[in-house]
Amino acid sequence: MKKFSFVMLFVCAIVFASVAGGFNGRADGIFTGDNQYASSVSCFTCEDNIFETDITDSSTAIESISLADIFGFGHNKAVSTGRFVYLGGNPIGISVKTDGVIITSKVGVVTKDGVVYPLGDMDVAAGDVLQSINGEAVYSADDVAKVLNDAQGEVTLKVRRADNVNEFRVTPALDSVNGEKKLGILLQEAVNGIGTMTFIDGDRHRYGALGHPIKDAAGNNTIVSGGEIYNAVIKGSVRGEVGKAGELNGAFSRDANGIGHIDTNNKFGLFGDYSASLEGKQRVEVASRQEIQPGRAQIYSTVAGTQPQVYDIEIIKVNNQDSPDDRSMVIRVTDPRLLSLTGGIVQGMSGSPIVQSGKLVGAVTHVLINDPTKGYALFAEWMLDR
Repeated sequence: MKKFSFVMLFVCAIVFASVAGGFNGRADGIFTGDNQYASSVSCFTCEDNIFETDITDSSTAIESISLADIFGFGHNKAVSTGRFVYLGGNPIGISVKTDGVIITSKVGVVTKDGVVYPLGDMDVAAGDVLQSINGEAVYSADDVAKVLNDAQGEVTLKVRRADNVNEFRVTPALDSVNGEKKLGILLQEAVNGIGTMTFIDGDRHRYGALGHPIKDAAGNNTIVSGGEIYNAVIKGSVRGEVGKAGELNGAFSRDANGIGHIDTNNKFGLFGDYSASLEGKQRVEVASRQEIQPGRAQIYSTVAGTQPQVYDIEIIKVNNQDSPDDRSMVIRVTDPRLLSLTGGIVQGMSGSPIVQSGKLVGAVTHVLINDPTKGYALFAEWMLDR
């Protein structure tokens, strides 16, 4: 069987979200070395990966089915999970708090002696998280400014990169324009973006979304110390093309009431407590992985407005996974309406639930850049109890 290389993207990776409110009424939590706030919005880090896949079409998928798949040798018989959830498909605004403030780059500070770089060649890079200064935890631009201006002489920074935490001794520079002490770094207070709700467990008041983790600039799972999800609206989209992922353009307001709290960001998505009403939502059973078959299915996704629509897809391969893992299925969009609107799977659709035979079977997670009509999906079973 031939293998073809495809570039794969998380499909909520880069979504232009208009975010209102938040940090001191500013549009976002990015500040520059001179404490001027930028008007851009932090979005989920895109992770480009090359994966080998043995799927080119549905006939290939059928040919790959073994006797064990047909007769059940070596496999568990299809059994129901017995679990029911409320279907998502609606867009959500996501604002994730980390265990500090995220460093996005080093910059110079204008002093009376010229431009200086307080961090110099210290091993501090984009994606690192500034956790504390002189032992005081910092979670915002205001926290950093206050600690620096109260400090005398050198300060000690505690900076985390992935699972490693390092300390640096730095002498802040005095800004000649406003007289404030600066470290010469750009910081981001929260990770903001647009994704799709997969389901809500009404019994446990928990939700699952995205179907994959939010990553930092270094490609590591973002460590979550809290955050909120909000209702969002999709205002438009950019069609996907071969070699270039499309995207949904959405907006949400952090001044509005949140619909849930964020407490978990892992390989299988974003999870937390759900606090909004379930009125009007569809209750469905969660399929076990053994029940899922190649063939027709539907995705519930929102590519305009706030309400999900149902679109036809084809599951062209179901991977045999005996333990939780990602890339559970390969799917292809077949619905002419969705193909006309977006060209297939686009960024922002991460978490869109997949239904087959009336049961929730999975969530859309990735798009294949060389063919935006195709992508990967995760078994819904792997998202339960997270």
